Amino acid sequence: MKNKGFTLIELLVVLALFSTVVLIVGDIFLSVSRTQKYSLQRNQLMNDFRYNLEFIAQNIRLNKISYTDYPIVAEPEDELVLRDGENNKLIFKKDTVDCLGESTSCLKFYQEGEGWQVMSSENININKLDFYIKPLEDPFILSDNSYLADDQPLVTIILTGQGVVENSSIINLQTTVSSRIYER
Repeated sequence: MKNKGFTLIELLVVLALFSTVVLIVGDIFLSVSRTQKYSLQRNQLMNDFRYNLEFIAQNIRLNKISYTDYPIVAEPEDELVLRDGENNKLIFKKDTVDCLGESTSCLKFYQEGEGWQVMSSENININKLDFYIKPLEDPFILSDNSYLADDQPLVTIILTGQGVVENSSIINLQTTVSSRIYER
């Protein structure tokens, strides 16, 4: 009479193969989960940085560069001073005081009458915020029957930062924006 069934060796081989397959599938699942989490965090950081950059750009488009608030326009400026239609001061700058959450450096916005507000979210650190203003002289001032500059006011914004979590990649953004206000 023949015994029907599996030998101990056959069971051990099947168990080893099954365990190997489970370990490989589990490792792939964990790797995909980590990659997805990293991608989601990076996407959120990019959205936060783009929002900040677009907020500054929108204010440049709708307001005037306040050349009178710069004793000498240097390259680059660490803060941007604008004036709205009612001549109220608007200032953008990087700061390390009173940032949100775990953030150690943030983007701040000052609006006359409302004070300083933190613009950047609590999950990002601003490493660098530079403003390159062109032309260097106010193009709306008439001197000796000619204007000091014949160029439309432009501001190039360079924003660099990263997330507050460890090993967060550095994000670099740059754009050039012209003011839509041209008073000649």
